[in-house]
Amino acid sequence: MVARYRGGDDSDSEYHDADRQPLTPDEVIDHTVRSDGFLYCADELTYKVTAGLVVGFAIYGPHLSHFAHLTSYEKLLSAFGTPDRVREEGGAYGDFTGYGLYYWGARKHVKWDASGNRAILINVGDFEGNAGP
Repeated sequence: MVARYRGGDDSDSEYHDADRQPLTPDEVIDHTVRSDGFLYCADELTYKVTAGLVVGFAIYGPHLSHFAHLTSYEKLLSAFGTPDRVREEGGAYGDFTGYGLYYWGARKHVKWDASGNRAILINVGDFEGNAGP
């Protein structure tokens, strides 16, 4: 529905449809909750919507300050427990960048940045890999 978005820290957000007609935030949200996809919020939370229901959410950015005391991979494991699956992650050139930890019972994924020694993403709910193989 949204074909164009303009906004930023010093300006109000604007949404337009494919015909360049302005959309109100209520129209954007109404369409989002009636469809499938992701609702990305300016406060760095993302909601996954399926058939009009929120089936997952992702936390990143400043919201992860709650976990700032987890400054090593070992501390992360101590706080979150043993994951059901650990996947090494790499950058564009195949270099090691961190881990993806999956907790199937909680339907949770934690992404660990090895160079920054911090969690950079936590998603919970119906995301690929969260429910097991």
